[in-house]
Amino acid sequence: MRLWSGVQMGGRVLILAGLTLTAVWPSKAAEGPVEMRGVWMHAAKAKTPEEADALLDLAAQAHLNAVYLLVFYWGGHAYYHSDLAPFPQEVDPAFDPLAYMVRGAHERGMELHAWFVNGAYGRNEPGPIFAEHPNWAIRSALGQPRLWFDFGKPEVREFQRDLMLEVLRKYEVDGIHFDYIRYPGRGYCYCDYCLAEFRRRYGVDATQIAAQTLPTVAWLSGNPLVRPTTAQVLAQFEDGTPALLLNELGQGKVFLFNFHAEHRPLPVCTHILKNVLKAFSRPETTVRLWRSEYNAANYRYFGYEENLRWLRAIGVEPQPIADEELSQLEPKEVLLVPNVYRLTVESTEALRSFVKAGGRAIFIDGPVHAMDNPTMQELTGMAGVGEYFAGERIITPVGESPLVPCSEEAVNLTKFRRTRAQWDEFRRETVTLLVRDVYRRAKEIKPAAWVSAAVFYNRAAADGVLQDWYGWLEEGCIDYVIPMAYLNDNRRLEEALREWKEADPTLTRIVPGLSIFKRTPEGTTTKPTEQVLSQIALCREWGAQGMVLFSIHSLTSELQEALAQGPFAARATPYHPPPR
Repeated sequence: MRLWSGVQMGGRVLILAGLTLTAVWPSKAAEGPVEMRGVWMHAAKAKTPEEADALLDLAAQAHLNAVYLLVFYWGGHAYYHSDLAPFPQEVDPAFDPLAYMVRGAHERGMELHAWFVNGAYGRNEPGPIFAEHPNWAIRSALGQPRLWFDFGKPEVREFQRDLMLEVLRKYEVDGIHFDYIRYPGRGYCYCDYCLAEFRRRYGVDATQIAAQTLPTVAWLSGNPLVRPTTAQVLAQFEDGTPALLLNELGQGKVFLFNFHAEHRPLPVCTHILKNVLKAFSRPETTVRLWRSEYNAANYRYFGYEENLRWLRAIGVEPQPIADEELSQLEPKEVLLVPNVYRLTVESTEALRSFVKAGGRAIFIDGPVHAMDNPTMQELTGMAGVGEYFAGERIITPVGESPLVPCSEEAVNLTKFRRTRAQWDEFRRETVTLLVRDVYRRAKEIKPAAWVSAAVFYNRAAADGVLQDWYGWLEEGCIDYVIPMAYLNDNRRLEEALREWKEADPTLTRIVPGLSIFKRTPEGTTTKPTEQVLSQIALCREWGAQGMVLFSIHSLTSELQEALAQGPFAARATPYHPPPR
């Protein structure tokens, strides 16, 4: 924003330059309450000065006082002039989005914190960084690379650290902000380096956690079918519930993974899937993946998408098939039924006809809401529905089958649990090493700069991605965290606030992160204004020192006005926790 002289009017400046009017915001927030009123913002939406000014004006008009600006993501590109990461081609090299927005935020009385996506890469292709450093990508237990930075490698942590500290040295930012500072889940990273380092440190082999054969132990969930009639049980859980089943019907066959095999797929399940596909395939076989619109009305397409990724990971590119096309299946085809729980009578009849004529079907998780149909019972060879389960399960083979790889070695549950706990501890610590290193060095460079992190909103979710932010607070290697409580249900938000206060009774170092958008079948839309205001009020009732909203790009003029005239009517100074 250009600064011109003019006539002061109510805290702004009216500029007469031809017919142009320009508003200049105060250099500091007006005296009043102390409260964090932050907002996340993407620099990729501020590729020009005009776009940047529009976003900053919108934030200032809503009486927000802190901007968390995403400056590193998008396939390894930095929206500032970096010596370590490439600048985006779509931005004029003469324009530095971060430098411009730092000045613009300060002119409007707002802080600016540089936001970094540390783990996720933001592209499906290698791009400049992973093209140069392919070994920086994590690997799944199946050995598949994923474009996500591997925190287990020291050189990756050094790169992420230096990237964040570079901004502190070059720009007058008020803080630096971690995001995706975690693993994508417990199923990573099984690269040679991480396995070797773990073996050196603990003296055990972590590959036993990613078992290639049965029996094995794993955390699983599922909607199981029970009471086999014609189905052959190939493996079972420790309580006797069938885990893997094969049913013959007419000239065809049905194989059932009686649980969520696609979710964080075990190596042994991937091995079994490969075996089944090989056994079910004939010359010119096409693998079809059912994309059921009828089922998606209740369960969306999550199952379809996860199974598609699983098939692609083993080199299979399936052809999608819709509900109304099932009757056109040919006997030589293989159909994968991905977490389809609700089926029409017509779909069930089409599946039976397909299998009886010689077709092969693979079910992932039980079709539990269709099992009252005798046709589905005949198709699966099962008579009933069991209880949903989620937790640690032992899968043991029943007899011998060429489809199921087995080992004579018994499961040592105590040893397995100890190794798994150590493996989780090892990977959590690699994330903490980065946070700890950045925090220490940041305070040496610019003691007044704040170091914060966007984190999973409760302990259980954070543990699932190996993110020990409760430990960071206790150790003192982060100034504050912003749990991403993107919840539509205020009761769940209240539960989160209750949990946070157990860790931080005065919410001194926990600032709630609230979404101002919601997802619908048609996409995302801004939440109703009254819902946003009610969540702000709830946070205040529980003693929160402010909140950060995600994101400015969902802030409509209606919501902006409601914030400025309602809970944010009196301008506030940004809250910060006391020095450690």
